[in-house]
Formats: sequence, structure tokens, C-alpha cells
Amino acid sequence: MIPSLAILTYVCTKYQLGNGPIRTFGIAAVLVLLLVALLSAASNIIVVRCTDDPSQFCEYNDSVPFMATIVAIYVIVTGFRTRHLWVYR
Repeated sequence: MIPSLAILTYVCTKYQLGNGPIRTFGIAAVLVLLLVALLSAASNIIVVRCTDDPSQFCEYNDSVPFMATIVAIYVIVTGFRTRHLWVYR
């Protein structure tokens, strides 16, 4: 998430496009990270025996795919917004 926000910041500062997009996506980044942290805290962790070594236990978090999807959507939207700002500068 930080690299996508850094590229947006670079484009906005290089072409003097203002701080609006940086502020908007910065706040969105904090909210996404907060949502991921809340999902991680509230998720169900399943402990089972590992298939590779039955003498050990493995932990599985059932919210990891959802958290990854949220972060991927943020990165994609930030990329599209950066591209839009760069094209119509």
C-alpha cells in the first residue's frame, strides 16, 4: 500500500496537482490498515496438525484472503487514480 501511495504523491508533487488526492488516499490507507487490523483481531484462527509433519501444529487464519482482497483493491484503485492524474495533468 505504501508504494502505491508514494507513486501517487510523486505524481501529485511533480506536476503540482495539489494535495487533495494525497490526503484522500492517505486517509483511505489508514482506514484500510485499520480494517485489516480489526479483521485480524476478530478472525478465527484454526489450529490443526500439519500435513507435512504430524508432530507439529499449524495455524490457519480464515480472514487472510479477505484482507488480501481489500489491500489489492486499494492498490488497484490508487493505481488507476494515479494514472488518471498523470494522463490529464
